[in-house]
Amino acid sequence: MPTFDLVIKGGHVIDAANNVDSLMDVGVAGRVVGAVEPNIPESQGRRVIDATGMWVTPGLIDIHAHCTGFSGAMFPEEMCFPYGVTTMVDCGGSGWRTFDAFNRDVIQKSAVRVFALLNIVGQGMEGDVEQDIDDMDAELTAAKIRQRSDILVGVKVAHFGGRGWESIDRGVEAARLSGSFCLVDQNSKPTRPFDEMLERLRPGDGT
Repeated sequence: MPTFDLVIKGGHVIDAANNVDSLMDVGVAGRVVGAVEPNIPESQGRRVIDATGMWVTPGLIDIHAHCTGFSGAMFPEEMCFPYGVTTMVDCGGSGWRTFDAFNRDVIQKSAVRVFALLNIVGQGMEGDVEQDIDDMDAELTAAKIRQRSDILVGVKVAHFGGRGWESIDRGVEAARLSGSFCLVDQNSKPTRPFDEMLERLRPGDGT
């Protein structure tokens, strides 16, 4: 009687967590990898896939993707599964005002595991509102992250075209209040030099 529901044979397995980087077979029982060995007999699998000449890895993680908030966003399955990605982080597509709808309409319906950074702007990346200083609320952003810390892992600040530091300062404050980190994705300006931007970030924040 077969031991595994699936045996993947002959692929080059890369599994950094277990220090594997060689030709191996993989046996899968249910949703669990039961064996990674040099030669699992085909008779041990109810289904066998020949992976000769292919790479076999655990599901990859895309740490900067967009599946909501602007016209270039794509559904998670569309952007992830064809490339071996099973977990992704949506980077700031939603803000505290729009996250619940994003969660309901996309995250909860996706077969991809989706985490998210919450935009410091309440409306997220919709329209031109990443320029709206009045909608950059550190306390409400932090409150939403604390409420949904199972999905929301940090704060995103991006694309702000103003001269000042409002977006970054409020993003860092939201991250501090929520016990998370802030990711900044915007160019420096004469009034916002890069070196000073780094000084405003904390250990663990990123750009």
